[in-house]
Amino acid sequence: MKYVQKILLATLGFLVASCSSTGLVVEKYDSKTGVYEKRVYTKFYNASEWVEEGKLGLEVWVDHEKKVIPVVHQAQQALGLLGPGDVEASGLVTLYFVNLDTNDKVVHVTGITSSSPRSGVTLELPIQIQLKSRSHTQLVVGRVPISNYGTYIDVVIEFSVNGVKHSRKLTAKRLTEIEMAQYSGRDGHPPYPWFSSPYYPFNPPLTQHY
Repeated sequence: MKYVQKILLATLGFLVASCSSTGLVVEKYDSKTGVYEKRVYTKFYNASEWVEEGKLGLEVWVDHEKKVIPVVHQAQQALGLLGPGDVEASGLVTLYFVNLDTNDKVVHVTGITSSSPRSGVTLELPIQIQLKSRSHTQLVVGRVPISNYGTYIDVVIEFSVNGVKHSRKLTAKRLTEIEMAQYSGRDGHPPYPWFSSPYYPFNPPLTQHY
Protein backbone atom coordinates (compact mmCIF):
# COMPACT_ATOMS: atom_id res chain seq x y z
CA MET A 1 0.00 0.00 0.00
CA LYS A 2 2.82 2.39 0.89
CA TYR A 3 4.51 1.56 -2.39
CA VAL A 4 1.35 2.47 -4.32
CA GLN A 5 1.08 5.76 -2.40
CA LYS A 6 4.66 6.63 -3.31
CA ILE A 7 3.95 5.96 -6.99
CA LEU A 8 0.82 8.13 -6.87
CA LEU A 9 2.68 10.96 -5.15
CA ALA A 10 5.51 10.81 -7.67
CA THR A 11 3.03 10.82 -10.55
CA LEU A 12 1.15 13.76 -9.06
CA GLY A 13 4.41 15.67 -8.71
CA PHE A 14 5.17 15.07 -12.39
CA LEU A 15 1.73 16.27 -13.46
CA VAL A 16 1.93 19.45 -11.42
CA ALA A 17 5.32 20.28 -12.89
CA SER A 18 4.12 19.49 -16.41
CA CYS A 19 0.96 21.58 -16.23
CA SER A 20 2.89 24.85 -16.42
CA SER A 21 4.26 24.12 -19.90
CA THR A 22 3.21 27.01 -22.14
CA GLY A 23 6.07 27.12 -24.63
CA LEU A 24 5.72 26.73 -28.38
CA VAL A 25 8.06 24.99 -30.83
CA VAL A 26 7.85 25.88 -34.53
CA GLU A 27 9.85 23.83 -37.02
CA LYS A 28 10.24 24.74 -40.69
CA TYR A 29 12.06 23.06 -43.54
CA ASP A 30 12.68 24.76 -46.89
CA SER A 31 12.98 22.03 -49.54
CA LYS A 32 14.49 24.48 -52.02
CA THR A 33 17.34 25.67 -49.83
CA GLY A 34 17.60 22.65 -47.59
CA VAL A 35 17.52 24.94 -44.55
CA TYR A 36 15.91 23.59 -41.39
CA GLU A 37 14.78 26.11 -38.79
CA LYS A 38 13.56 25.47 -35.28
CA ARG A 39 12.24 28.23 -33.05
CA VAL A 40 11.50 27.63 -29.40
CA TYR A 41 9.16 30.30 -28.06
CA THR A 42 8.70 31.19 -24.41
CA LYS A 43 5.40 32.14 -22.79
CA PHE A 44 6.25 35.86 -22.85
CA TYR A 45 5.01 38.51 -25.31
CA ASN A 46 6.51 41.99 -25.26
CA ALA A 47 6.24 45.43 -26.88
CA SER A 48 7.33 48.96 -25.98
CA GLU A 49 6.81 52.54 -27.10
CA TRP A 50 7.41 56.12 -26.01
CA VAL A 51 4.37 57.90 -24.54
CA GLU A 52 6.32 61.13 -24.16
CA GLU A 53 9.64 60.86 -25.97
CA GLY A 54 12.55 61.15 -23.59
CA LYS A 55 10.25 61.36 -20.58
CA LEU A 56 7.75 58.48 -20.34
CA GLY A 57 8.03 54.99 -21.78
CA LEU A 58 5.52 52.15 -21.84
CA GLU A 59 6.30 48.43 -21.80
CA VAL A 60 3.65 45.76 -22.31
CA TRP A 61 4.21 42.19 -21.18
CA VAL A 62 1.70 39.39 -21.74
CA ASP A 63 2.23 36.05 -19.99
CA HIS A 64 0.73 33.12 -21.90
CA GLU A 65 -1.38 30.99 -19.58
CA LYS A 66 -2.59 27.52 -20.57
CA LYS A 67 -2.88 24.45 -18.38
CA VAL A 68 -1.71 21.42 -20.37
CA ILE A 69 -0.19 18.03 -19.62
CA PRO A 70 2.40 17.53 -22.41
CA VAL A 71 2.20 13.70 -22.68
CA VAL A 72 -1.61 13.66 -22.70
CA HIS A 73 -1.76 16.64 -25.06
CA GLN A 74 0.62 14.98 -27.53
CA ALA A 75 -1.44 11.77 -27.45
CA GLN A 76 -4.67 13.69 -28.06
CA GLN A 77 -3.03 15.59 -30.90
CA ALA A 78 -1.79 12.37 -32.54
CA LEU A 79 -5.27 10.82 -32.29
CA GLY A 80 -7.05 13.95 -33.53
CA LEU A 81 -8.92 14.34 -30.24
CA LEU A 82 -8.12 17.99 -29.56
CA GLY A 83 -11.24 20.12 -29.34
CA PRO A 84 -11.87 23.80 -30.21
CA GLY A 85 -10.73 24.80 -26.73
CA ASP A 86 -7.17 23.76 -27.58
CA VAL A 87 -6.59 26.95 -29.56
CA GLU A 88 -7.83 29.14 -26.72
CA ALA A 89 -5.67 30.54 -23.94
CA SER A 90 -5.47 33.60 -21.75
CA GLY A 91 -2.79 36.24 -21.34
CA LEU A 92 -1.92 38.05 -18.12
CA VAL A 93 -1.27 41.69 -19.06
CA THR A 94 1.31 43.71 -17.14
CA LEU A 95 2.23 47.31 -17.94
CA TYR A 96 5.48 48.98 -16.97
CA PHE A 97 5.76 52.75 -17.04
CA VAL A 98 9.27 54.21 -17.16
CA ASN A 99 9.21 57.78 -15.90
CA LEU A 100 12.50 59.46 -16.82
CA ASP A 101 11.11 62.89 -15.97
CA THR A 102 12.02 64.83 -12.83
CA ASN A 103 8.31 65.27 -12.02
CA ASP A 104 5.77 62.76 -10.72
CA LYS A 105 2.91 61.79 -13.06
CA VAL A 106 -0.61 60.51 -12.47
CA VAL A 107 -1.65 57.73 -14.86
CA HIS A 108 -5.25 56.54 -15.22
CA VAL A 109 -5.62 53.29 -17.22
CA THR A 110 -9.19 52.98 -18.50
CA GLY A 111 -9.23 50.18 -21.08
CA ILE A 112 -7.31 47.35 -22.73
CA THR A 113 -8.42 45.19 -25.66
CA SER A 114 -6.65 42.41 -27.53
CA SER A 115 -6.85 41.24 -31.13
CA SER A 116 -8.73 38.08 -30.11
CA PRO A 117 -12.39 38.02 -31.26
CA ARG A 118 -13.33 36.03 -28.16
CA SER A 119 -14.92 37.53 -25.08
CA GLY A 120 -14.04 36.74 -21.50
CA VAL A 121 -11.74 39.66 -20.74
CA THR A 122 -11.02 39.96 -17.03
CA LEU A 123 -9.49 43.34 -16.29
CA GLU A 124 -9.17 45.20 -13.04
CA LEU A 125 -9.93 48.60 -14.58
CA PRO A 126 -10.03 51.52 -14.30
CA ILE A 127 -6.84 51.94 -12.26
CA GLN A 128 -5.11 55.13 -11.20
CA ILE A 129 -1.49 55.14 -10.09
CA GLN A 130 1.18 57.72 -9.37
CA LEU A 131 4.49 57.42 -11.19
CA LYS A 132 7.31 58.74 -9.08
CA SER A 133 10.02 60.70 -10.87
CA ARG A 134 12.90 58.57 -12.17
CA SER A 135 11.00 55.33 -11.57
CA HIS A 136 10.08 52.03 -13.21
CA THR A 137 6.52 51.14 -12.12
CA GLN A 138 4.68 47.84 -12.60
CA LEU A 139 0.92 47.59 -13.06
CA VAL A 140 -0.85 44.22 -13.42
CA VAL A 141 -4.18 44.91 -15.14
CA GLY A 142 -5.74 41.47 -15.68
CA ARG A 143 -6.25 38.88 -18.41
CA VAL A 144 -7.28 38.95 -22.06
CA PRO A 145 -8.12 36.04 -24.40
CA ILE A 146 -5.31 35.02 -26.77
CA SER A 147 -4.51 32.21 -29.21
CA ASN A 148 -2.74 29.19 -27.76
CA TYR A 149 -0.48 28.95 -30.82
CA GLY A 150 0.02 32.64 -31.64
CA THR A 151 3.35 34.42 -31.95
CA TYR A 152 2.05 37.97 -31.56
CA ILE A 153 -0.82 39.88 -29.93
CA ASP A 154 -2.21 43.28 -30.87
CA VAL A 155 -3.05 45.19 -27.71
CA VAL A 156 -4.83 48.57 -27.54
CA ILE A 157 -4.28 50.51 -24.30
CA GLU A 158 -6.42 53.49 -23.31
CA PHE A 159 -5.03 55.72 -20.57
CA SER A 160 -4.38 59.29 -19.51
CA VAL A 161 -1.28 61.01 -18.14
CA ASN A 162 -1.92 64.04 -15.94
CA GLY A 163 -5.37 64.31 -17.54
CA VAL A 164 -4.13 64.05 -21.15
CA LYS A 165 -5.73 61.08 -22.95
CA HIS A 166 -3.64 58.55 -24.87
CA SER A 167 -4.43 55.51 -27.01
CA ARG A 168 -1.65 53.14 -28.00
CA LYS A 169 -1.85 50.07 -30.23
CA LEU A 170 1.16 47.84 -29.70
CA THR A 171 2.01 44.52 -31.29
CA ALA A 172 3.44 42.32 -28.56
CA LYS A 173 5.78 39.74 -30.09
CA ARG A 174 6.24 36.32 -28.54
CA LEU A 175 9.87 36.02 -27.50
CA THR A 176 11.99 33.01 -28.38
CA GLU A 177 14.34 31.51 -25.81
CA ILE A 178 17.25 33.22 -27.57
CA GLU A 179 15.52 36.61 -27.51
CA MET A 180 14.55 36.18 -23.87
CA ALA A 181 18.18 35.59 -22.97
CA GLN A 182 19.09 38.80 -24.81
CA TYR A 183 16.46 40.65 -22.78
CA SER A 184 17.34 39.32 -19.35
CA GLY A 185 20.74 37.67 -19.71
CA ARG A 186 23.76 38.78 -17.72
CA ASP A 187 25.20 40.84 -20.58
CA GLY A 188 21.97 41.84 -22.26
CA HIS A 189 19.13 44.28 -21.83
CA PRO A 190 15.79 44.93 -23.55
CA PRO A 191 15.91 46.79 -26.90
CA TYR A 192 13.80 49.67 -25.61
CA PRO A 193 14.76 53.21 -26.62
CA TRP A 194 15.28 54.16 -22.96
CA PHE A 195 17.98 51.50 -22.76
CA SER A 196 20.00 53.41 -25.37
CA SER A 197 22.09 56.56 -25.23
CA PRO A 198 21.55 59.26 -24.00
CA TYR A 199 19.12 57.73 -21.50
CA TYR A 200 21.13 54.67 -20.55
CA PRO A 201 22.94 53.92 -18.32
CA PHE A 202 20.38 55.53 -16.01
CA ASN A 203 21.96 58.31 -14.01
CA PRO A 204 20.66 58.61 -11.39
CA PRO A 205 19.37 55.00 -11.32
CA LEU A 206 15.64 54.39 -11.59
CA THR A 207 13.72 53.28 -8.53
CA GLN A 208 11.25 50.39 -8.82
CA HIS A 209 7.64 50.45 -7.62
CA TYR A 210 5.99 47.04 -7.77
